[in-house]
Amino acid sequence: MAGRHILHRARHVGAEKVPAAHDLTHTLFLVPGTGPHPGLPGNYLYGSVLQASADPGSWAVQIHDNDDGAAVFAAGGMPSALAKLQEVLESAPFNMNELEGLGFRIV
Repeated sequence: MAGRHILHRARHVGAEKVPAAHDLTHTLFLVPGTGPHPGLPGNYLYGSVLQASADPGSWAVQIHDNDDGAAVFAAGGMPSALAKLQEVLESAPFNMNELEGLGFRIV
């Protein structure tokens, strides 16, 4: 897995300087893949685990190939997203269409 954890830190919002907003978390990774549209050189697909909004249940896992094909898994929270990432890493290498069997939606 390539990437680094982005720290979750409070930011001041508005004139009152109240820490009301937080930076969203976004982690990048590479995973071996195969298929008609392989990923980066060496057949690596790239993806991310991300928090889509400040809502604690708005996490997703996305995987992309070099033809801008994408597979998306909507997770109910960070633990679910990280568990799905672990499942993806253990299943590699795979073809993008095989991700539907892991609960991903191909877009």
